Amino acid sequence: MKKRGGYFFLFTTIIGIIIGVSAFFIVNGFNFGLAASSHKTEINWEVSNLSRENTQFKKNIQYRDKENTQKEQFLSTNSTEITKKDEEVQETELPRGEGVNSSDPDKEEEVEKFLAYLTFDDGPSPNTLKILQILDDYGIKATFFVTGQAAEKYPQIVQRIAAAGHTLGNHSYSHNYKLIYGSPESFMEEIEKTDSLIFELIGKKTELVRFPGGSYPKADERYFRLLEEGGYYYFDWNVDSGDALKKKIRPQEIINNVMKQVKGKTKPVILMHDSGDKQSTVEALPQIIQNLKVQGFEFAPLSKEVTPVRFKVKTIN
Repeated sequence: MKKRGGYFFLFTTIIGIIIGVSAFFIVNGFNFGLAASSHKTEINWEVSNLSRENTQFKKNIQYRDKENTQKEQFLSTNSTEITKKDEEVQETELPRGEGVNSSDPDKEEEVEKFLAYLTFDDGPSPNTLKILQILDDYGIKATFFVTGQAAEKYPQIVQRIAAAGHTLGNHSYSHNYKLIYGSPESFMEEIEKTDSLIFELIGKKTELVRFPGGSYPKADERYFRLLEEGGYYYFDWNVDSGDALKKKIRPQEIINNVMKQVKGKTKPVILMHDSGDKQSTVEALPQIIQNLKVQGFEFAPLSKEVTPVRFKVKTIN
């Protein structure tokens, strides 16, 4: 009886162990399946996500390629247009006077220079020194028509003008219209008096003359004849800066006057003044020079070799 009870206990124990082991494998196998399934789901999601990102990346690349192609086409088109415009500019922006003689294609016509002649009347004065400095800064030579009275007052400035390589001209002694234009003889007396003063200061006489107020209508053929006999050469102007037309004038007005009148001229003779009350002229001068340079002008002083600008001659009836 005792043996049977021992066998039953042993059998029961073995059966319990078998059931326990089976249960362990079943449970853990199920959990492993869930974990594997979950992991597989995560992998599939990541793959799907990567696939979407890859598709979007490809779309981005395609969009950028399309955008770059459009840019290249735009640049290519505009480059062609710019090249055409450059060729047009090269063809149309030739200096005036430049070209080829149609009768002789191998011979080029002489290019006409754009020369501006800056002239200053009624000096010298302390303003003349400022003007001389501006001209020196720009490397420009000009012409100064001085009066005898001012030359007596500022002899050193007359010498400075000559020493700097500018041209000195004669603008009468007194600048008094009643005295100057009383007769041709009184006019010549003033010219010769001023010429003597200048000779004492710089060792040579002047050759150029400018009538105070211009040659017309105050002077006539008699004045011109006496000047010619004395070896003088007179100049008027074809651009009036307007700096003497009123007592108070803004520098910008002077600039505008000059630039407006310069249009269409290749040899402008520009009238300005360097007397003591012409500070606006001093202030306007740098901008006038710069504007003329931009338009292609060079600068030179007047001389007897320059074709004169003269007003119409007043005839004697």
